[in-house]
Amino acid sequence: MSEQAREARTGRYASRDHSDPEATLFPENDAEEAARVANVLENISVTFGQLESIAARGRDAFLGDDFILRLAAVAALIRLGEQARRLGKDFITQHRGPKYSRMGKLRDRLAHRYRSIDWDLLWNTVTRDVPQDASAHRQVEERFLRRSAPHVEQD
Repeated sequence: MSEQAREARTGRYASRDHSDPEATLFPENDAEEAARVANVLENISVTFGQLESIAARGRDAFLGDDFILRLAAVAALIRLGEQARRLGKDFITQHRGPKYSRMGKLRDRLAHRYRSIDWDLLWNTVTRDVPQDASAHRQVEERFLRRSAPHVEQD
């Protein structure tokens, strides 16, 4: 694999000390990379919020005759998996609370095996797994933004 391809896959994310969870999470003075990751983390938070909104409508609405909520959940979970992968392998390895890797795998399953989706199982994912991962993700995002404050402009 070329260095350029490896950079694209990992998001150029490198930590100097993998044993320290509070270690610098990006190369020093790399404001562009810090801003990119902060944007991805924000997109993930927005998508978690959308999934939480879908869950708030209830099981009957989700599994009812109107398929719109089911398709919305599939689309949001696919987007969540895409965004999680954009964090890069090093970031995902360092932050095991949210199951970013599993989000990417679910994305593949939903995108490529859409005819065999078990809607009850998907409902369980949206109502059980998503809230846990969303909570863990918010902690990661807050910690990242605190640590990268000198490198990332906040809105």
